[in-house]
Amino acid sequence: VVTSTHTPTNTHTLINPLDPSDVTLSEGNTKVVGVGTGAGGNATIRGTLNLFENAYFEAEFTASSGDGRGRCGIATYEAAIAADLGGDAFGYALLSNLSYMKHSGSTSFTQSPTDTVAVGDRIGWLMTDDGFKINIDGSNWNSGNEIATGLIPSDWFVAAGVDTTGEGVKFYFEEADWSNAPVGALAINTTNIAAATTRTQSNPYEHWFNDIYTGTGVSNKRTTGFPVEFSWT
Repeated sequence: VVTSTHTPTNTHTLINPLDPSDVTLSEGNTKVVGVGTGAGGNATIRGTLNLFENAYFEAEFTASSGDGRGRCGIATYEAAIAADLGGDAFGYALLSNLSYMKHSGSTSFTQSPTDTVAVGDRIGWLMTDDGFKINIDGSNWNSGNEIATGLIPSDWFVAAGVDTTGEGVKFYFEEADWSNAPVGALAINTTNIAAATTRTQSNPYEHWFNDIYTGTGVSNKRTTGFPVEFSWT
């Protein structure tokens, strides 16, 4: 085999069961339901794969206790571990069916959009080259403009936040399950991540060489065709 592709291909992101959080996961780790209160009163959990330009996913709230506080959004590793989706992360929250976008780390961020979301409404998230956009049941919030700028896509993950038992968020990561995806949206999977980082295909022999050496150190020397940083004998 002369060429190889990234392995495995088309493996989609899922919600990461290794993140410490007071939630239960179901439906193939695409549904998050709160079972208690996490650190700081909020349980936050991320996806397994980082985002990239044109990465897209959809989510909907599956339950509201009236007190709400189910959230879907994006978070960095540090934000997901340390805070809810509204500390240093971005989250669309369902609070007594009065929904709002929440984030405390950006002075240019609008806290109270006019759109409200009820249980079952679909929220679409699209990562741009340095921010993100949201549509709610196909209607662009913020008139289709970026909601935040200055972000590095690869620092961010899909994330969910809940702090009330029974609150839930259902994610849709595969194209076949989307209802309002914009043109050019890409599923968060290993194939698209590889394409976004120009690692679509490579020749392994450009970086690795296996050869049985029978020389003496003086005669019958071997050449690899690339600088050798590590060798094993």
